[in-house]
Amino acid sequence: MNQPKSRRRPPLLHALAWFVPGLIAVAAAGLASHPLTLIPLLLANALTMAAICHAIGFDPEPSFGRTVLRRGAAHLVMFTGYTALVFVLVAWPMLQLTHGASLSAALALAAAMVLALVALWRLWPAFGLVFVWDDAYPSQRDGSWIFTATLRSIAFGRHLSREERFFSHFLPAAFALLVLAFGAIALTGLYGVLPPEPRIAALAIYGVVLLPLGCLVIANRTLRALLCERHQPRRRGDHDPRAAAPAPGAERAGTRRRAGRRAVGRDPRRRRRARWRWSRPAPTGYRAACRRPRPAPGG
Repeated sequence: MNQPKSRRRPPLLHALAWFVPGLIAVAAAGLASHPLTLIPLLLANALTMAAICHAIGFDPEPSFGRTVLRRGAAHLVMFTGYTALVFVLVAWPMLQLTHGASLSAALALAAAMVLALVALWRLWPAFGLVFVWDDAYPSQRDGSWIFTATLRSIAFGRHLSREERFFSHFLPAAFALLVLAFGAIALTGLYGVLPPEPRIAALAIYGVVLLPLGCLVIANRTLRALLCERHQPRRRGDHDPRAAAPAPGAERAGTRRRAGRRAVGRDPRRRRRARWRWSRPAPTGYRAACRRPRPAPGG
């Protein structure tokens, strides 16, 4: 794993300028109520994620444009796939709610939300790894680097999610992804949930509040998971059986001392005579190899 980059936060005005492309994409989605308005909302998610990474001082690429074109493309593919999954899960319950509010439709929508949340159990770090993990991208430009980065991020994300970080990492990041995906679907006007005027206000809240906050949670939790993984070998090394193994000859020395104490018993004179003999360490290493055996009597 690569060493973490130096984090240097940019000036405030410079950081705010990176959020302008995402806000423009959200504003473009408010021009019409059509299913195709989902495209600028998906683009706004990738643009805001890149702006968040640069604003917190973790520059994935030398320039913001390169970050959007390289890492934002992989994130766009993954987030589009998850949004399609959420759409498939909530389509029937939302249609039932539009025809008439009922308890069964509300319960079905809640169950669909839970399933969409559980689907991220082993995949949630991948959405942030495409931005903050350099090893996701191949050094050579052979083949499709977008799908290579996606597959590597998913594989390493499954490794990171094996640790028990349910409440501290998985739940905030997965909930943020679910809110962003479901919000983008609801704001397209597919189900007629929002009238035109409240939809414009909801788009403003989505672009100014929900989108930056959700991307910040995803990036922060992914970076924390990477830091925990970086320090994980140290914690495992404390319980490494090779590190805890005794020095060569120490086990033999302990066995000899215990046998000597049992032979001496409680006699203080014998204990004093044998004290010096017990304190000698067992011959190990070079001394043991160089020690010549004593000749047998009469040999």
